[in-house]
Amino acid sequence: MIRARGLRWLFPPWSGQKQPQRHPLWAPLSGRCQGDAPFSRLGGAGLQPHLDKFGGVTIHLAQLRSPDRLEPATFRTWLQDSIKQWRAEGRIAVWLHIPILQSRLIAAAAVQGFTFHHAESDSSTLTLWLGEGRSRLPGYATHQVGVAALIN
Repeated sequence: MIRARGLRWLFPPWSGQKQPQRHPLWAPLSGRCQGDAPFSRLGGAGLQPHLDKFGGVTIHLAQLRSPDRLEPATFRTWLQDSIKQWRAEGRIAVWLHIPILQSRLIAAAAVQGFTFHHAESDSSTLTLWLGEGRSRLPGYATHQVGVAALIN
């Protein structure tokens, strides 16, 4: 994918930078906080945030085993505390993929500062820039241009 390869200059490598801080109760990028019921329930429900190669975090809510049982208030609390943790770790962006049947959770994400990146027929992708300054996340491609040539 051209867009992914072209982003390398946007996100500096971790070498030479301050090591991300780790909170003692959090497993790295597990999305679980040991000893707190709402957080352990989300981790136990299959929600596993993933670190991408640019220092961002990707969350796919389609991973949830019982999405209809997740209350927006529980999700909002988990997301708020996760964002605090990811900022402390030095993460730069969060990509949140929400299936259409879980769209009731979009409002909880919007309260935390997430904005729409793009939508497809069965899901929406929201983003949150955690880095300094304006967001450097790429926009979503809305057009495709083709070029053809005939050499005789």
